[in-house]
Amino acid sequence: MEDDNKPLERASEKPLHIPGRRKVLTKNMILDAQKNTLSNMEAARWLEVNYQTYKKWAKQYGVFEQHLNPTGVGIKSKGWGSYRVNVEDIVLGKRQPPKRWSHTVVKQQLVEKGYWLDECSVCGYNEVNMKTDKVCLGIDFIDDNHQNFLLENIRLLCANCYLSFNGMFEKSRRFCK
Repeated sequence: MEDDNKPLERASEKPLHIPGRRKVLTKNMILDAQKNTLSNMEAARWLEVNYQTYKKWAKQYGVFEQHLNPTGVGIKSKGWGSYRVNVEDIVLGKRQPPKRWSHTVVKQQLVEKGYWLDECSVCGYNEVNMKTDKVCLGIDFIDDNHQNFLLENIRLLCANCYLSFNGMFEKSRRFCK
């Protein structure tokens, strides 16, 4: 029973949040969050409070300025579009595509890397839209599986060929992105 006199250690434990109660941040809570994070924004997320609430309390205790990280060194950005996926690995079947993957990005990268010409693969349409300064083409999946990005399953089609092959036409704006 020697351990009864030891203080409780809560180094990386988040504070208890009681719904419906206003959250008061103590200086120790803020210092603990700063010890476990790389920036003030991340510390606010770690404490599960709004950034403005965190900033108010940290400035009140005089510890806000010591944890600034304006360049974001060491912090990975959150969000699905914040990292690059190698298109070549996906169209050659080496890895699976992300769940939410932009067809515009696929089209742009495959044209830039020389896998496709910037023209319709059926009729050869390649006129540049004056407003967007791009050729209005869309990706068509030959087997109608929109997760199958293998190079032999996808092709670039103009709006007319897309309509004649698929029988439907969702949005004309997506072709000119």
